[in-house]
Amino acid sequence: MSLLGANAVMAAGFNSVPGCAKDIGVGNNNFAWVLGCASGGPGGYEIYRWNGFSFNKVPGAAVRIAVAPNNTPWVVSSDGGIYKRIGGTFVQVPGCAKDIGVGNNDSAWVLGCASGGPGGYEIYRWNGVSFTQVPGAAVRIAVAPNGTPWVVSSDGGIYKLINGSFVQVPGCAKDIGVGRNNSAWVIGCASGGPGGYEIYRWNSVSFTKVPGAATQIAVAPNGNPWVVTASGSIFRYF
Repeated sequence: MSLLGANAVMAAGFNSVPGCAKDIGVGNNNFAWVLGCASGGPGGYEIYRWNGFSFNKVPGAAVRIAVAPNNTPWVVSSDGGIYKRIGGTFVQVPGCAKDIGVGNNDSAWVLGCASGGPGGYEIYRWNGVSFTQVPGAAVRIAVAPNGTPWVVSSDGGIYKLINGSFVQVPGCAKDIGVGRNNSAWVIGCASGGPGGYEIYRWNSVSFTKVPGAATQIAVAPNGNPWVVTASGSIFRYF
């Protein structure tokens, strides 16, 4: 990332951490996992876990990752396989996905591999044994710690599940992350410079722009986001 992009992110309270990533997920106490920039084989990119100072590689490969509030990572492989980390190993669960989000008590939601219409891919919720389809379609998903999913549609529309239905909220997004009390952050649709797209934070009524630019975002349960820039640089919000 250029110095200009780095300074813009730093100005927003984001601080650089070592590593290179394609996607990121964050659990409790900033327990972050990333998909690195190097291939890990047919499944996708290498998988790394944050140790408080740097990222340590763990076996496996994936293209999307989400981390539950209890710090359990779930990943999606390049062929749509869905895996949950159990006892130090990624174990496959039934289903096919393009993206994934996880809340408390393994309240996992995925965007399936089949088209759900103009909005994107079908939406599914984990019932403890398998994934059950729910109405709607999207291209990105994130789940709050309380299990509430937020999604982004193919045209950038942002939706939150309210009383069983996805309700649109103001704004346009490329990616989304959600912490406790619906502390949602999004990567907007307009360019923010060399780092990627503009960054916005939900204020309960609308999204407010904050300085910086990125392409991927994940939000810890405490509401603090981590972002990945277009060049793969990783930043953490303090």
